[in-house]
Amino acid sequence: MSDRHKRKLRVILIAGIIFAVLFIGVGILRVIRISAGIKKMKEEAAVYETQVKEQQSTETPVKSADPEEKEPDETPVDPEETSYSTPDPEREKEPLEDIGENYYKEVTSMDEVEFNEETGIQYVKNQLLISCELGTPKELVQDVCNEIGAEIVGYTEITSDAQIEFAEDKTYEELEAMTIELPEKYDFISAVFFNTVSSVRFDT
Repeated sequence: MSDRHKRKLRVILIAGIIFAVLFIGVGILRVIRISAGIKKMKEEAAVYETQVKEQQSTETPVKSADPEEKEPDETPVDPEETSYSTPDPEREKEPLEDIGENYYKEVTSMDEVEFNEETGIQYVKNQLLISCELGTPKELVQDVCNEIGAEIVGYTEITSDAQIEFAEDKTYEELEAMTIELPEKYDFISAVFFNTVSSVRFDT
C-alpha cells in the first residue's frame, strides 16, 4: 500500500473517530438536558404541593354544631316562594338544542320490500344506510351518491347518518358488496348497512 493511500486511510480513520466523539458528546448533552428538565419539574411539583398544603392549613375550620343548641322551630314554607313551584318565564323561552337536519323516507307499500331467502334478511329495495364519522359534512355523502348513482332520501345531521336510494334496481348481492366496498374506499364512512325491515304494517 502506498504512502498516499495510507495517509488517506489515516485521515478517514481520524475523521470517523472525531465524528463518533461528537455524536457521543451530543448524546451525553441531551441526556444531561433531559435529566435537568425532569429535576426541575419535580422541584416545581414539590413547591406547588407545599403551597397547597400551606393554603389548606390556613383555611378557617368549619365550626361544628353545638349539640346543646336548640334548633329553630321549622316554619311552613309558602309553596309560592319555592323556586320549583314558580315557573321561570325566561327559562321557558330558552330554545331546544338544535339537532340540525333530521328526516327519512318511510316504506309505504310491500312493493318496496325484498326478502332474501338465503340470509333471511328483509330489507327495503335499492336502499342502504350509511354511518359516517361525527361531523362529516353532508356534501361528502352527496359526492359518494353522485359516483354510485344514488340520492340521499334520509339524513340525521347530529349523528352524520344517511339513508340513500339508488336510481336503478340493485340485487341483494350488489347491495351487499357495497356494504363492504364503501367503508374501505372512503375514510369518513364508518359502516354501511341494509335498511332492514322487521315487520311492515300499512293502514288500509
